[in-house]
Amino acid sequence: MAQAQPRVRVVFIAGTGRSGSTLLARLLGQADGVFTAGELRYLWRRGIVEGRLCGCHASVCACPVWSGVLDRLPAGLEEAARLDAELRRVIRGRRLPLLLLDAARRRSRRSSGEAQRELSALLTALADETGARWIVDSSKLPAYGQLLTTLPDVDVVVVHLVRDARAAAFSWQRWRELPDDAPQRWMQRQSAAKSASLWLFWNALAELLWRRRPDLAYLRLRYEDLIADPQAAVDAVLARCGEPAVGLPLTSDGRILLPLTHAVAGNPDRLGAGAIRFATDAEWQHSMRRRQRWLVSALTFPLLRHHGYALRHRRDHPRHSREHQHVRFRPRNRSLRLHARPRDPVPPS
Repeated sequence: MAQAQPRVRVVFIAGTGRSGSTLLARLLGQADGVFTAGELRYLWRRGIVEGRLCGCHASVCACPVWSGVLDRLPAGLEEAARLDAELRRVIRGRRLPLLLLDAARRRSRRSSGEAQRELSALLTALADETGARWIVDSSKLPAYGQLLTTLPDVDVVVVHLVRDARAAAFSWQRWRELPDDAPQRWMQRQSAAKSASLWLFWNALAELLWRRRPDLAYLRLRYEDLIADPQAAVDAVLARCGEPAVGLPLTSDGRILLPLTHAVAGNPDRLGAGAIRFATDAEWQHSMRRRQRWLVSALTFPLLRHHGYALRHRRDHPRHSREHQHVRFRPRNRSLRLHARPRDPVPPS
């Protein structure tokens, strides 16, 4: 009798951009049998078509891990572009009403069939190549996450990572350079209104889709709690996955050591390695413009309170901090610029 193929297991990090998903994924990757894949929905476009860097500093196609994975899948730029276009068609915003309807009926529409097959083949190849029991996918987008949950041979644990909407909006205002051979120099920026709208919509949709599903493991985690106690946060996620706790590697002065990963896309900090110190980043409380603070608070008020965030904060004196003060990587390649730049009205020259 043929032995059944083991099911692929995925930790999907849901939420919005600038909420610490790359950091959480790297911390989870410290556990035995857990592979940090980065934002898998961008593999075809950023990794193959655009030729960006893997977290190990090699191009994705030249990476010893991803090259082995891609050897098991259809190859070539044209095929990668076609697969990326098909995936984007399935998870685009205008399909969200159908997505919600399908979620209520616990099924997926036939029009998602090809994207389902290709994503399932990718996850299977990745699990076979790495030997990992769990694959961490930090893609965040609710529509993509819902597609994951419809794959018949994949088990998904959803970790809903939430950050204060005003801190996320403040982060989106920064100029951050892309050091991974991207076709553009700077990361995308968003206005406070757009950031707040996406924060409200994506986080509300994540709870609506997965929080009360009896057939799906769901865990909500606040970014601020992750920074305050990373060990407890990682242990909580691993417990939800049925895995034993793992001791994060600490230096004598309390910093956490993180090695390079093979994250295929995500925050530029995925390219760094070394000891990092976790500290609360509250710069937005004293540096964010008052009008933007109140705009974001007004737009996101229901969910801010729901997630335990105070509407008013005392405007503390500046602490001379910079974005992601808690993440101070020491990259092997000193030429890589991984840290945020100060807020500038125009791109730095």
